[in-house]
Amino acid sequence: MVQSGAERIELRDERNDQQQFSSEETRKKWGKEKGADFMLNGVILSITDEYKRQKTVKYQINLELTDLETNEKVWIGEKEIKKFIKN
Repeated sequence: MVQSGAERIELRDERNDQQQFSSEETRKKWGKEKGADFMLNGVILSITDEYKRQKTVKYQINLELTDLETNEKVWIGEKEIKKFIKN
């Protein structure tokens, strides 16, 4: 696992600051990051239905796993869960 884009920017900013403000023994070097093989993207949706004193919440998760070298979608998954809530 590696950090996402926004987190990488923050880490690189910190590493850049270390080049100027940290001692040579403790500063972290450039070019040592691990490359990711895959990227997992997805969305979580929720839909709420209410009728009288009953409520139903449906959660749906859609995920895609992509090979970063080939841009091939190697896995697509979807999961749906319904929760019934009584008031």
